[in-house]
Amino acid sequence: MLNRKRVRVKETFLKWVPVWSGILQGSLLGPILFIIYINNLVEQCNNGSEIYLYADDAKLFSYVKCEEDSFRLQKDIDIVIQWMKMWLL
Repeated sequence: MLNRKRVRVKETFLKWVPVWSGILQGSLLGPILFIIYINNLVEQCNNGSEIYLYADDAKLFSYVKCEEDSFRLQKDIDIVIQWMKMWLL
């Protein structure tokens, strides 16, 4: 769906531009919609990695003490990549 948006800085407006997807920066709904959108990501990565979600940010990490730990982390990274492809991110 094509929308047209423009930016306002004080009393000056920039020209209208087409916006094909997404939510504008600074929106009130952005962080809420993001959390709803990625809610099942946490359930996907269950190989020992941790995922922290905050507002519109997601961080995947793991403590790597041996080679097996790095393989588990890589498996979760691969899962996140597949999840992103599935949801067109």
